[in-house]
Amino acid sequence: MTLKETTSTLKNKFTNKLNSLQILRALAAILVLLVHGTGVVKQVFNETYLNQYFVMGNCGVDVFFVLSGFIIFYTNYKLIGNPASFWGFIKKRFIRIYPIYWIVTLAILPAYLFFRSLGQGDELSVNVLIPSFLLIPGYRSPILVSGWTLIHELLFYLLFSTIILFKPKVYKTIILGWIISIVILFFINFFTINVELNNRYLLLLTHPQNMEFLMGCVAAWIVVKVKNKSFLKHHIYYVKLSVILSILLIILSGFTPLINLDLFNLRTGIHVLFYGLSATILVISLALLDLRKQNHHDNVIATPFSIDYLTKHITSFMILLGEASYSIYLLHGLALSCLSKIMAALKLDRLLGSFTSSNLLFCLVILSGLLLYLYLELPLLNWMRRRFLH
Repeated sequence: MTLKETTSTLKNKFTNKLNSLQILRALAAILVLLVHGTGVVKQVFNETYLNQYFVMGNCGVDVFFVLSGFIIFYTNYKLIGNPASFWGFIKKRFIRIYPIYWIVTLAILPAYLFFRSLGQGDELSVNVLIPSFLLIPGYRSPILVSGWTLIHELLFYLLFSTIILFKPKVYKTIILGWIISIVILFFINFFTINVELNNRYLLLLTHPQNMEFLMGCVAAWIVVKVKNKSFLKHHIYYVKLSVILSILLIILSGFTPLINLDLFNLRTGIHVLFYGLSATILVISLALLDLRKQNHHDNVIATPFSIDYLTKHITSFMILLGEASYSIYLLHGLALSCLSKIMAALKLDRLLGSFTSSNLLFCLVILSGLLLYLYLELPLLNWMRRRFLH
């Protein structure tokens, strides 16, 4: 695909989209990058990046899960109860998740082959390789560690496909049973009455973060119900206030370690209550603002070097990063490891200072993910969609 064709494709993708949610996807990917990058620069550059503030960057995963639930429901709710759409939905999800994930996973395998000390030593065993490539629960995390979130993602796709394939009586029973089991274990563990589940599939099914996909679906249902109503006209200020408050909550969460509040206790799922609900409110509000903007056909004529001109291009770039967020997310661990070692070998941290080097590293990681998207993921997606979906 030529650069011109790529540009044309991206313009079509951005038209009539909920662009604020694309920007939120970009920010979520950057937050995950920063929490892992903070650990890398501490080890490689001896830099305590912003006093470890971006430990809260783990919330990027919570935002991703809510966004995923929203996008899947919002774009596919008309397929519900239509079994003929089942295989089309499955194929689209397969094409979206697996090919680029396999490519990045294959890219890191040689490192474990030649440098066994890099991992846990079992990366090349069949018991790790098969679950990693299939994205099913194994006795440890996948070879590409970020793949653990994709296992949850695929579980959600599977459950969503049931409401396409089965009659309401069947899929409502399945979904309700799933929700009840998650909620029961959530509250049991929240009150520190530990329940040990040894079955890895039960652990996956009852993981509290699965609730965030459902929160996203509820958010999409609300937006679908009110998007053509007078709600947008008469309550827009409340929507804007919700955006501000939810963003403020997430920003302030970076200071919770100062008061010894652990928002990331995966066992109790307290982060689901905090970040999941905050992300749900934020997603609903941003989607409604986008819809209002589309309905009003806001077209600002931006002259070169004006604030509107600058804002327009920054917004376009952030939307592009949102489109590339999956590639950034998949590649960031490998890119952080390789690029930090190259920069350390070149002694850039001594030349530029550790803080500046850290920021340069993060920018290069984002750039590497963007290039992966533009020159591999996007062309591959377009080819596979033409080949297998039409």
